[in-house]
Amino acid sequence: MQIENDYWQCPYIIKGESFAKQFRMAGGDSMQALVHTVRIIAVELDALARHHKGTFHYFGQADTMFPKWVPALAEHGA
Repeated sequence: MQIENDYWQCPYIIKGESFAKQFRMAGGDSMQALVHTVRIIAVELDALARHHKGTFHYFGQADTMFPKWVPALAEHGA
């Protein structure tokens, strides 16, 4: 969603059995906000799973299908 002329946000919600957390990522345009969101979701899922001592599953599989982004590798074009 566009907040101002040069500022976009991509809101998302992560729901578990005992909680729901709402987040948003920002970007200079809609694509950048979406890419930031896709990259951070795996990190948020890992942190929430540790905090709540649980796991997230996607159609019964432990792999949630979100890419694991490693900042050190991204700096080198990976």
